Amino acid sequence: GRQPYCSAPVEYSISAIAWAPSGQYFAVGSFNLLRLCDKAGWSYSRAQPACGSVFALAWTGDSTQVTAGCGEGNVLFAQLVGREVSCGPWEARQTAADVVTVVSVLDGQREELQFKDAVTELSLSAAHLIVVTATQLCIHATSNFNTPHVVELRGTVSLLLQSGPHFVMVDSVGGLQVLSYTGQLLSQPRFAGMRPSVLSPLSVAYAADLLAVVDSADAKVVRLFEPLTARQLGTLQHHLEVESVALSQLSVATKGGGRRLALIDRNRDLYVTPTEGVQEMVKLHTMVDTVAWNEENGSLAAIADGHFVVWYYPECVFVDRDLLPSTTLRQPTPDVGRSSELLDFRGTRATVRRSDGAVVTYAASPYHAMVERFVGAAAWESALRLCRYVKSHQLWACLAAMAVAGKELHTAEVAYAAIEAAEKLMFMAHVKELPTPEAREAELLLFRRKRAEAVQVLVQGGWIYRAIKMCIRCFAWEAAYDVARAHATHLDTVLYHRQKYLQETGREETLPKLQALVGSIQVDEEAIKQRVAKEKERELARGGAGA
Repeated sequence: GRQPYCSAPVEYSISAIAWAPSGQYFAVGSFNLLRLCDKAGWSYSRAQPACGSVFALAWTGDSTQVTAGCGEGNVLFAQLVGREVSCGPWEARQTAADVVTVVSVLDGQREELQFKDAVTELSLSAAHLIVVTATQLCIHATSNFNTPHVVELRGTVSLLLQSGPHFVMVDSVGGLQVLSYTGQLLSQPRFAGMRPSVLSPLSVAYAADLLAVVDSADAKVVRLFEPLTARQLGTLQHHLEVESVALSQLSVATKGGGRRLALIDRNRDLYVTPTEGVQEMVKLHTMVDTVAWNEENGSLAAIADGHFVVWYYPECVFVDRDLLPSTTLRQPTPDVGRSSELLDFRGTRATVRRSDGAVVTYAASPYHAMVERFVGAAAWESALRLCRYVKSHQLWACLAAMAVAGKELHTAEVAYAAIEAAEKLMFMAHVKELPTPEAREAELLLFRRKRAEAVQVLVQGGWIYRAIKMCIRCFAWEAAYDVARAHATHLDTVLYHRQKYLQETGREETLPKLQALVGSIQVDEEAIKQRVAKEKERELARGGAGA
């Protein structure tokens, strides 16, 4: 029920209005007036034909032409031209119904492409220009516009998304399709209740190895597909209807933790979740209008609550949530409006279309992407030198989170010291002194609030006592009991620490499992200490400390 736009009063009453089938535009008719408007409300253009009042409007199926019936008996025909797309150094503009002009802003190279039919859709990336006409799909490489790959179409194309070695297309006959840049059909993802006609850039997110689609039948579900095989990899369940999705574009090998999915729900809250393993929805912000991942690094940008917000390392929410405010950039944007749209986020520049249709640019720092590249190449010393040179608290915070994620304890120590996080510095120093790699990995998982995974690492490594003691340190008494019972060891150790805790806090036992254990286990403090000492000796004998 939120009203995104309200125009100023016009001179004469509005007599006709019609949405284009694509949902991107709508036409408005009045007395001697025909106006083309964006879905956000602002006007692309206006014509003032001497035809009287416009009483009826009708669009063609490809959303490129509109017909108007007028009060004086005239019929008007209008054709969409002047559409523009840009990416990196390239700009493509539809200068006529069947002509697209491509210009390189670096060297002034200019190409005029003529097509046999009217152009209906354009999509431009750094490597390819895709032009859709009424009957053909033309795929041009930006290195050579003279030899396109041409594919004959059977339906009307409504969506194009490019990423990596292939792209996604939605048409009225084939539905959702993944194609190579030679025009070869690679796969056609499908699921029950899928409606290709309602798919849009908001409901479909695409990366080189993953495709995310909001379920048409249940908007609380996001389905994940492998693009090359159309195999469904899983689903993500949200508690509210999802209105927009976006996939991180950085490769999995570089990112080190799989792709992340950002989604905006009906309440305009922004969440981030992994696309692999256990679903972990984490709220990043509220009152978010639009969101986009960076095309070249792992940062995430959004227009939220009147601000341009950049999370330089959004992975921080899964590593050290306390650092998230320190790794975030916020710039006031009082003039963008509530219906703004992030058109592109590449390198250090974000392009935003304001609610009045004007395009503005915001800048982000280049140093965080440089640190991320060093970390991806395991060049930790180079990352430290850059942070020392820049002397930015924000950059040090990003490096600290990256170091914890990469299990690089020395770098984490230096970074936490630079941001004066003494308690975390001491914890990293403690982890470095642990005698076994399993213990160090488990402590880092516990630092990331993943206790169950940390306990599992210790149990799989054969360090049962340390797993039990970790649960006791976290006051997870029942989890400690379950581990001890499953391995038939250290039940008396659990009971000893529980009774000691109850005495210190002046409480009585309330856990049924431990109440039943009191009468069946004899607690011998000296025997427990001797057994614990043997466990520590066994860990020291394993060696490998300080890695």
